[in-house]
Amino acid sequence: MRILMEWGKIERDHAVASYDSTWKVFSPDGNIPPEGLRMVLEQAKAELKLTRDLPLSEIIDLAPLQAAQRELGIKKP
Repeated sequence: MRILMEWGKIERDHAVASYDSTWKVFSPDGNIPPEGLRMVLEQAKAELKLTRDLPLSEIIDLAPLQAAQRELGIKKP
């Protein structure tokens, strides 16, 4: 929680709520299904009161994850 609080510059209760609402969308290999990412994105949009659609391609770069998976010998499902 401390890292999330420092990174997000948020109070502990917000860090806990953020963690609790997102941990279920990640898989053990670090991948996040598009539906899960969309859910997180919609929650963030609501919290930030954003109205425009945000294409996933504008906010996600899977290259670092894929590089880490290759380095660790993790195969894509």
